[in-house]
Amino acid sequence: VTACSTTSRVPDDDKLFVGLSKIDYTNYDKNDHFVSTREEVEAALATAPNGALFGSSFYRTPFPYRLWIYNAFSESDSPISRWITKSFGKAPVLMSGVNPTLRAKVAQGLLHDRGYFAAAVNYNEQPMRSKKKAKIRYDINVGPLYVVDTLDYINFPADAKTLIDSTRSEALVTSGSPFDVSALDAERTRLSTLFRNNGYYYYQPGYASYLADTLDVAGHARLRLQLADGIPSAATRKWYIGNVQLEMRKQYSDILTNSFRYRHFSMYYPGKRTPMRAAVIMKDVKLRHGQLYSYDDYVASVNNLTSMGVFSMVDIKFTPRDTTA
Repeated sequence: VTACSTTSRVPDDDKLFVGLSKIDYTNYDKNDHFVSTREEVEAALATAPNGALFGSSFYRTPFPYRLWIYNAFSESDSPISRWITKSFGKAPVLMSGVNPTLRAKVAQGLLHDRGYFAAAVNYNEQPMRSKKKAKIRYDINVGPLYVVDTLDYINFPADAKTLIDSTRSEALVTSGSPFDVSALDAERTRLSTLFRNNGYYYYQPGYASYLADTLDVAGHARLRLQLADGIPSAATRKWYIGNVQLEMRKQYSDILTNSFRYRHFSMYYPGKRTPMRAAVIMKDVKLRHGQLYSYDDYVASVNNLTSMGVFSMVDIKFTPRDTTA
């Protein structure tokens, strides 16, 4: 064991990565937002060395036996050596593979996305007794956390703006909250769900974008969530449920030869008899003629039909209809 070398397969222009030193954070206020952000940053910087203790980036066992096995057998062409290398060995984790420059950039971008616009992430290689080994130390200057000053919703149709104003208490971005890209995306998604539950079938989250002013008030961001120009006109109007048509097949290739119709509901099926009574189906379908389209009703209808256990597949499609005729 004492004769085993951990660096015998390390190229001359590279080094064996042996773990991270403690990450040094400076210039920050410790709060819940910082704690959650730090966890994400450390996940981005994490790299397990050979012999990592429980997958840790900081601690390793003194006996990296899998690396020793790899070094001892990897250059042999015999079948048993290849099997031993593949089954029990592990290639050396090299500095070139860790790529600390890229990881530092990713961590810095993550900090910016979480509201630490002035954050800077740097690293240095720490000297070891062996010149073929290296540790990495990351130094993170966090800087001040930017918070939301105001959020205005601009250019939305009047009915949509009324919906926004009526649900302000449910907003996920409020004055004083951290400027957090994930929260901004969540608020945009919340509005999309709100609109789609109130008739805006064709609306999508990407139809609105944020504008931020971080210069007017120090440490604060004034935000505008603005409906984009040139989006499809169908996305800015409300849609109502029209006729409901149900197609029931035992096989995908079945030809629908018979039908049943009651007012605005139609059922098409193969054979002479309906596979299931229309009243049973309609009880679980929450989509009704003349009602505003609701995404929640759509999801409930799919779930109800699926949970009946009699359909191998449930698919609901919506087709726009010309209402001017």
